[in-house]
Amino acid sequence: MNCPLKTEKVIIQEGVHIGIGAIIMPGVMIGKVAIIGTGSFIKKDIPAYCVSTGIPAKVLKELE
Repeated sequence: MNCPLKTEKVIIQEGVHIGIGAIIMPGVMIGKVAIIGTGSFIKKDIPAYCVSTGIPAKVLKELE
């Protein structure tokens, strides 16, 4: 079985909170003070000051 290995940096900026069991895929950037919900699957960049959750994760709310 041939499964290619993808290696890219994951960038987690200052003040980010990540819930237990969240999966962050290679190459993703999570912006400042973002909140990632428990068990979320992050496959694309999350902007700063946002709350994201789900499978795949979606931005639910922008923080002030």
